[in-house]
Amino acid sequence: MKRNRQPCNLKNKAYGFICLILTLFLLSACTPQEPSTTQQQQSATETSITIPISAKDGLDVYSVTSNANNTALSLCYNALFYLDRNYTIKPDLAENYSINGNAVSIFISDSAMFSDGTSVTAEDCKFSFDQAKKSSVYQQNFSYIVSYTAKSSTEFEVVFSSQNPRNINLLCIPITKKGTEYNKQNNTFAVGAGKYYLKQAPSTTSNEDLICMYPNNYRNDMAGCKIKQIILKQYENTSNILYGINYGDLDAMMADLSDGSESYRGNIELQSFSNNALTFAVVNRNKKWSTNYLEVCKGLHYGIDRQNLYANVIKGCGKSCWSPLNPDWTEVINANLNDDIYDQQAAKTHFYNGRLYMSAENKLQWYGEDITLNIVVNRENSLRVKVANEIADQLQNYGFGTVVTQLPWEDYQKAIQDGNYDIYIAEVRIPLNMDLTGLLTAIGAPIGESLQTALTNFASGTADVLTLLEAFGQELPIIPLYYNNSALAINRQIDGTFTPSSTNPFNGIETWSFKS
Repeated sequence: MKRNRQPCNLKNKAYGFICLILTLFLLSACTPQEPSTTQQQQSATETSITIPISAKDGLDVYSVTSNANNTALSLCYNALFYLDRNYTIKPDLAENYSINGNAVSIFISDSAMFSDGTSVTAEDCKFSFDQAKKSSVYQQNFSYIVSYTAKSSTEFEVVFSSQNPRNINLLCIPITKKGTEYNKQNNTFAVGAGKYYLKQAPSTTSNEDLICMYPNNYRNDMAGCKIKQIILKQYENTSNILYGINYGDLDAMMADLSDGSESYRGNIELQSFSNNALTFAVVNRNKKWSTNYLEVCKGLHYGIDRQNLYANVIKGCGKSCWSPLNPDWTEVINANLNDDIYDQQAAKTHFYNGRLYMSAENKLQWYGEDITLNIVVNRENSLRVKVANEIADQLQNYGFGTVVTQLPWEDYQKAIQDGNYDIYIAEVRIPLNMDLTGLLTAIGAPIGESLQTALTNFASGTADVLTLLEAFGQELPIIPLYYNNSALAINRQIDGTFTPSSTNPFNGIETWSFKS
């Protein structure tokens, strides 16, 4: 009897087991897709790439200061808008916007989804702006923002201090879900609406868990995602990161080109883009030789050969310019400016009109006194040191004596404050709304009435690029040299279309693949 019942019991057990498997399968099909343990352990496959983060910096998107962590987090925390390579505004979590005087109403897209499957709301935007406002990282953005309000669940209003139509560019601020935040002790992360989300995964090579990114499958643009895992590898310093990209431990990273591009080996491709940081020269107005300031500055402005400066020094690390506005910006491109203004004869004429006369020994003099220009530069930036030396060599051809003084940062600042320079080389990041007023105020340059009017009208949208540059050229408070580049550094084994920008450095990463 027992033997007659045993097959029946096995059949029932088998049937129950099949039902359990089917039930689990159906339940898994109805829940958001989480990466399996096997998927989490992938480290070097065709669907997994590795990028760096700084071990000394956190993963709070509003307070990160390192270049590596900031660019990595851009994959998880998208903004209402982003800017393309020409600084043209593009919607991301926003559907559209309208401008009414100083106020901008942003309408959130129905498809804007956090990685937990919930919709992005205006309250989330307000929460995010509250967090960003506390941070020094976004201080420049909020210097133009008066207030912001959630008008409804899908409408977010921002009021600016002026009617500058380019203020919308300042809203490239990451959005996180209200009430969520990064907590290192608890290993929790703020919920974002980017293409990927953060999650810890067990490591196959050490006892420490990895921090990885996985696709936000609630985003419509991630349906064909090829890169299923992004491993964040921690490094103690930038030198180690550089070693990692050069010797194959990393697949991609954001490269700071402020010290040049020579550090990157031949297996690395650099896709450069402007980071909206202007390098320029300032002339000391209180020197005897610069008594006729405008004429002397015009001589220097026309006399510096920026094409040679680019060919000999800057190369792919920047883009030479004679205008204070970014040459890659759409409005500058559309203005059809001359590529260069270098003119030796015009420079000599302006020097002469400034009462700098050539001696019999071919030395420029101020009333019989030879002129030796002390060009001051921060020694901690090797590219700017090279730029200062190149300019010194060029100016010697006009009869100037030159000496380049390389100073550590604190001594450099003191030399400028005390006026112990003839020319100094500096760099400043221009706000994304392209307002130059802060730059000119920061360096203490006197701004005449015509230039102030042009700046005001340009900021309000009633003056174009050419009008502003005409007024700028009549005062020359600074001598623009070049706009700096950053670059996406990619291992040449990676295949894809690379279009990085300052607010979207890993643009299109989900479509990348490995070359066969």
